[in-house]
Amino acid sequence: GVSREPAKAVVEHFPPLAPGQDAGDEGEENSDQEDGSESDGQKEAQDSEAQRAAVKQAAEKEAYWSRAVRALKDRERRERAAKVQAFLKAHGYSRHDVNECKGWLYSYTFPLHSAARRGDAEMARLLLKSRAVRR
Repeated sequence: GVSREPAKAVVEHFPPLAPGQDAGDEGEENSDQEDGSESDGQKEAQDSEAQRAAVKQAAEKEAYWSRAVRALKDRERRERAAKVQAFLKAHGYSRHDVNECKGWLYSYTFPLHSAARRGDAEMARLLLKSRAVRR
């Protein structure tokens, strides 16, 4: 059979519970009942303070990530503008107007037409994001 020695050692290690004492109350006095209202108030204050600190930390993290996302979007916008301006300059358009036409009378082109004619899908997408009108 199975040896009973380890179980006997465990039982000897833990003293028996007093009548009316729970296993979780090991050696604790009933001081909670004497100072019940005071300790409850302290616990509520600590919980409230911890909750405020957690909310503040979450708000700080949200603000940090909002700034990071905004910075990334700004960088992307600046890079897009630089590429569009380089394209406009290289193809004889005004550097600031993505809707400027080039040519005269019935023979004119827009930057979006030039990008499409060259098969430059990325530039066409960038021009559209830069508010080029589809004509």
